[in-house]
Amino acid sequence: MQSEDTVHVVECKQTFNADWQQGKGLGACMLEMYDQSLWTDVTFHSKDQPEAATIKAHKIVLAARSPVFRAMFFGPCADRRDDVELEHVTRETFDLFLRYIYSESLDLSAETAFDILRIAHFYQVSSLVQYCADFLMNVITTENAM
Repeated sequence: MQSEDTVHVVECKQTFNADWQQGKGLGACMLEMYDQSLWTDVTFHSKDQPEAATIKAHKIVLAARSPVFRAMFFGPCADRRDDVELEHVTRETFDLFLRYIYSESLDLSAETAFDILRIAHFYQVSSLVQYCADFLMNVITTENAM
């Protein structure tokens, strides 16, 4: 007969791979934490998606990469909320933005670059602003400028 503790351990092994960090660099591990919502402490809600389609993240990671997030979560006027409403950005754009925050890499496209640039400016992530600007300099032509 199995004890309750044994059953719990078996269930945990089935849902969580204990060696997921092995062979991965920092960016890959950080992105895995984001993708799997491991140990998150803030939830973002987008007006363009249903309540179930929230984005979970880590305040400390966001604050380390953005002075706006640092002030929002840890500054003297921080409101200490764990739920944040996204007013002017779609869930897809915010997800792409956070992927960059966590991994410092991003697959931009002509369709997403301007929205990512706008949110990078808003949250003062200068490396992403530069990344978007460089991308746009390479894809804008006289044919697609309008």
